Amino acid sequence: MLIRGDDNWRMTLNLPVALTELPKINLQKIFKLLFQNEWLNRETIADLDAAFPEISDDLKALWNEASITYQREYKLPKNELIQLPNGRFTKKYSPKELRSIKANNKRLMDDVKAAKREYEHFQDRIALWNELKEKYHISII
Repeated sequence: MLIRGDDNWRMTLNLPVALTELPKINLQKIFKLLFQNEWLNRETIADLDAAFPEISDDLKALWNEASITYQREYKLPKNELIQLPNGRFTKKYSPKELRSIKANNKRLMDDVKAAKREYEHFQDRIALWNELKEKYHISII
């Protein structure tokens, strides 16, 4: 995505990477430059405005997918006693298996938290976009 300025400078943004990975303060500066030169960047502003909901939907789907994976693969790390065919009792999991189960559960939870955090951070970026759009009186047709 190309952004132009008054003094013939140009900037290229790679979507969605730029919107999801750049620090918020850098995005704020980019958005301000974009809106200050609205007449040069109308097409870019319209493209960005259309890209925000699409990227948000993708991130929400990733969060949902991580949640479903967590629900499907989570194992209760409760070490119950089970009865063997010969009548003796033993623990269901060995200590090594129990550590492995807990580590996998932690990885699954971390994936869900990371996906949620990324989605929420992107919602902050959308709010910043809308706030600056309103401040600079930008209307998308």
